[in-house]
Amino acid sequence: LTDRVLRLLLAGTLPHRILCLTYTNAAAAEMRDRLQKVLADWAVWPEPMLREHLQALTGEADAGQLRRARRLFAQ
Repeated sequence: LTDRVLRLLLAGTLPHRILCLTYTNAAAAEMRDRLQKVLADWAVWPEPMLREHLQALTGEADAGQLRRARRLFAQ
């Protein structure tokens, strides 16, 4: 589910438009923490590392997607 949310964010979906249903508050908190960690990592990773991760996640890693990935944590 975390990867799906990351792909939606990279595709341009606004964060407040994504609804994720979980069975417990603990599961929701765990997912939020995972997403925040990945987005924080993306903001600081060197370009080759970020490009490799985005390629594995989405199958592509163009310059526009790299810019979006780096900005998502601030959103």
